[in-house]
Amino acid sequence: HLSCMIERLVMRNEITHYKNMTEFNERHGEFIAMVNHSFQRLKILYNVALPVAEIGYIHDIFELRIEDFRW
Repeated sequence: HLSCMIERLVMRNEITHYKNMTEFNERHGEFIAMVNHSFQRLKILYNVALPVAEIGYIHDIFELRIEDFRW
């Protein structure tokens, strides 16, 4: 997902919709901040923004892969 996400961001074709995005924002603000911080250099290097919808899908991947993942 990450390599495809970076390509989408660079091509300005990012995902803008995520299920229950308002609820995700409210419940996972710390995760959103951590992901934004982790991708800071990439965002500067490629002059892109990281939409919350993309972060939501990253969160879903962690939830599917890590049994006791809670953030």
